[in-house]
Amino acid sequence: MASVSSNYRMAVVPQKKAYETNMVYSLQQFIKQICTSNLDDYLRSADSLQQLRSEALFKANRQEKLSKLMRYYDQMSAIESKLPISESQIRISFKWQDAFDKGSLFGRSSLTLSSGIYERLCVLFNIGAFCSELASIQALDTDEGLKTATKLYQQAAGCFSYIRENSLTSTRNDCTSDLFPETLSALVQIMLAQAQEVFYLKAVKDKMRDLITSKLAAQCSDNYAEAMKSIQLDSLKDLQKVWLPILAGKQALYHALSEYHKAEHESNEKNIGECIARLGKAAELIKTAEQRGGKEISVKAHLNNIQQAHEKAKKENEYVYHERVPDYLSLKPLERAALAKIIPVKFPISDEFRDLFATLVPVSVHNGLQLFKTKKMEAFNLEIGKLRQATELLNAALTTWNLPAAIEDIGTKSQVPQSLIDKSQMIKDKGGIARIDSMMAELPPLLQRNTEILNETKRSLEEEERSDNELRSQMREKWTRTASRQLTEYLHSEIKQYEGIMQSAIKANKVIEEKYAKNRDGIQLLSKSAHEISSSLPAATPAGALQNTHIIKDLRRLMDDVEALRNVREVLESEMKCVDSDALTAKLISALSHSQGLDEHSIIQSELDELVAPMRKQVRENIQEQEKLLGFIEKANGEFCREKVHNETSKMREQMLKNLATASDSYNELYNHLVEGVKFYNDLTPILIKFQSKVNDFVFARKTEKEDLMKEIQTSLTRPSTAQKPPSRPPPPGSQSSSSSSANSAPAPPYPTNNFANPYYPMMPNSYNPYTAYPPPSTGQPPEAPSYQYPGYSGYPPHYPPS
Repeated sequence: MASVSSNYRMAVVPQKKAYETNMVYSLQQFIKQICTSNLDDYLRSADSLQQLRSEALFKANRQEKLSKLMRYYDQMSAIESKLPISESQIRISFKWQDAFDKGSLFGRSSLTLSSGIYERLCVLFNIGAFCSELASIQALDTDEGLKTATKLYQQAAGCFSYIRENSLTSTRNDCTSDLFPETLSALVQIMLAQAQEVFYLKAVKDKMRDLITSKLAAQCSDNYAEAMKSIQLDSLKDLQKVWLPILAGKQALYHALSEYHKAEHESNEKNIGECIARLGKAAELIKTAEQRGGKEISVKAHLNNIQQAHEKAKKENEYVYHERVPDYLSLKPLERAALAKIIPVKFPISDEFRDLFATLVPVSVHNGLQLFKTKKMEAFNLEIGKLRQATELLNAALTTWNLPAAIEDIGTKSQVPQSLIDKSQMIKDKGGIARIDSMMAELPPLLQRNTEILNETKRSLEEEERSDNELRSQMREKWTRTASRQLTEYLHSEIKQYEGIMQSAIKANKVIEEKYAKNRDGIQLLSKSAHEISSSLPAATPAGALQNTHIIKDLRRLMDDVEALRNVREVLESEMKCVDSDALTAKLISALSHSQGLDEHSIIQSELDELVAPMRKQVRENIQEQEKLLGFIEKANGEFCREKVHNETSKMREQMLKNLATASDSYNELYNHLVEGVKFYNDLTPILIKFQSKVNDFVFARKTEKEDLMKEIQTSLTRPSTAQKPPSRPPPPGSQSSSSSSANSAPAPPYPTNNFANPYYPMMPNSYNPYTAYPPPSTGQPPEAPSYQYPGYSGYPPHYPPS
């Protein structure tokens, strides 16, 4: 309850009562989703934050309480952009009791919100309240005590002023009465009045000139008048009982003292007439102060001083000066000197603050990094796709010309060309056709496992939403919590993305199966020994005369150039998989700290251009080199074909060699895609499990919230009804509204729905990212299911050119 100090009868603001809550689990779950480096340090920091809250709100003694409250406030401010605590992000419920009341017609006795801003403002309220308590116990007869008290009262005013400007954006409209803007305005005025009073006491102690003390006292009277006016509202009746007599009494008291000091100044200036008029007014005001304050304030000493001075001045005027005493109303108004000012709340407010999550980047920066990875993946996959498409074209052309097998087959009767033996050995080294069959068999169970996880997650989310909608239709206006659909839009968006990813993977599986069926016989033959392959080939036609001609030498040189071209492509592809930007994080953080908003798109695009442009140039030059090379090969092969001896057997052998070369190329493609496919499903599983865990946490929190709200509704139904209707909530300070506009406007959201442009981008494995960038918030629609590109590989699902 509100109270008054025995020392100078100063108003002491009571602190809000906090309730225990477990922050660690929810914070750690979120951290695990977005962090890969320094994970253990961040998890320990979550424990440290919980400990800091416990010490600041429940365990700290008076000597260290203010310091720990400030450190906890600073820490909650620091993590606001890094660990967003809200209904739609990290769900941690904070319950706080009303500082002034146990429940009334005009507010609630307590309020529970999943909002980091709400927690921070409640802590700031307690900082302001504790500042008022510490100021009230200072020794105001010492310089140090006076100095400390003025600073504490001005800090308290700053705290309450900051909360007043932000409370309605972070709480429901039915918040506890201590967070009403009008309540906070009253507290600001009271703290400023008491700070001004201490400045006056300091002036009296230092025996400053009467003119200065008069100005300070006059301003003090004005401040108490404002405080007295601000507290006379129906919603603040509880405060009026305790504080109104003191505020009203001090308003009259300091008006009297300002007149007294002004009279003393006029007496020194030999203006006895004005001196007597002001002392007469001071005598009236001091009696008014005594009537208003009653036993709450003592004015006896001041009354005696004023009466004695008044009598002395009248006698001196009667016997010495004989001046006319003017009417008080004709005198000039008293001058004021306002020394008490609001000390604004700035971050950090504690000199001892040390951020527990100093190296954790803000969510907006994290989103920027994830967006960069997505765009980088798309850009490099496009270039890798160009290279692989060119390689497929190269392989198809060489297969059509039966190169290099045709020139290796010169002069042999039944020997298998060396290039075909090398391809066969490569296939056997990778496990042959058995390995392909094994990986083909792995895909369906992996797909089924991921599908079941996603379907169960979706079912759980839909079940929670269905339950919320049913209770909302039954309870109507009593069901005050935020609708599930408002909170789960981004979760449904993620589900659509995962569904799109897996649909693309299913289509890819079908393409792989068709390609495998078409080339299975050739792959099976290449999985056998060289003798078995040789036995299966038609006999070769001798053409030994061509072995040392310039045509064969040119073709062999060109085949060496083809191999060199392929090697360059492998290096390029490897570099594009590994390239990254070490400077991007610093650039994003710098941009965030130097502006109100983060334009990550322009920064990311600039960084991408820097990384991609050189690689794009090398890809373009490599493909151009291939075009020239194919032109030379086509010309040399035409001359070679004209010199060869053709018969039916050689044609059959040439066609079979072409088919085996196609089967070898297909094996490489199938093997790579299947390896990537298996890895894709295995990597997707923990991501889906983590997503399922996030959804389950949300559903559990909503279930707990539902049960609490049901209990609250049942309790309210058992209370006796009252005829008195609570007053409507006033608009926040400075807002313009009319009855017609307020009637048609939608109610303000009970929570800050999100302090960021988009929900966070979940952290993905380094090898791939199944997410695409979210669309701008202005679209108002969830993103379409993305087409999935597997970064750093050929692309899973693969895309084949039409056969």
